[in-house]
Amino acid sequence: MERVLVVGATGNIGVSAIIAALRSKREVLALVRNQAATEKLYRHVGTKTGITTVEADATSEEGVQSVVDRVRAGKLPSFQHVYEAGKNETSWNLLREKEKERQPDIWARKKCTHGSKRFSWGFASRLDGVRKQSSLTKEMSIVGVWNPKNPLYTVDLTSYRETMKINAESAFSAYRATIPYLLEQGNPHSTWTMVTGGAGRSGVAGVTAVSQGALFSLAAVASRELDKTNVRFNEAYLDYRVEYDANCDGEANAWKMKASDYAKVYEAILADEQVKGCRVTVESPKDLEKLRYQKKLAQLNTANSWGQ
Repeated sequence: MERVLVVGATGNIGVSAIIAALRSKREVLALVRNQAATEKLYRHVGTKTGITTVEADATSEEGVQSVVDRVRAGKLPSFQHVYEAGKNETSWNLLREKEKERQPDIWARKKCTHGSKRFSWGFASRLDGVRKQSSLTKEMSIVGVWNPKNPLYTVDLTSYRETMKINAESAFSAYRATIPYLLEQGNPHSTWTMVTGGAGRSGVAGVTAVSQGALFSLAAVASRELDKTNVRFNEAYLDYRVEYDANCDGEANAWKMKASDYAKVYEAILADEQVKGCRVTVESPKDLEKLRYQKKLAQLNTANSWGQ
């Protein structure tokens, strides 16, 4: 039976990918932080059957590589697919705690609402500006750590680097660790799917948007270099709020997309081998009815040699 390695497995998007893999009659190797995260995953997926968990830090350079090494050594089951779900709530909390430790004198615990999701962060002087963005962010997926500090020229390098590490560098590390393994295995049905978010397109949330832009470029490079290999790469562009099913109850949450519903997108990607080197777009629940995609490298400037 085929298996999907899910990086960022306990977030809302990761849970969605696991649900999709299980529905498509595949098993899952889920990368988690600790036992508490494992229990959280089981709770939101609704089953333990077909899921193998492994503890590793997906934000570290060697986190995913250590998992691949254990697979090669026969200590973990093999996988034929990879789903890079991004890091969300926990990554934000990690960044927030690092910032509190670094600048405790200016940290103010405040609460703001973004799309019915509450965040705590410092820099009270920036809160009004962030609130003004709420109308833009209500329907925007939070893929990766959410660092709303703006204007961008006020962001210090430590904060910038931490956000880029969590959002962009971790995806690159996962790609670098897993692609050689998939190429060696030679399975003709292998896939590698990476989730990106709307911040990079809308320019909302400063460094978050910059990091998403890096992922867009990573997707373009991967689409090109994997085009004639056995690995079918796709970017899953998500610009709508996906939540755990349990958090979608009630009229106030009716606008949110359930993780189990968003799972239809990954199911379709796995099933349709014509979807290769594409950006698969979800901007509203309507996009769940029929897979909406376009070649990632479409409409290039053919006047340049690299656009041929």
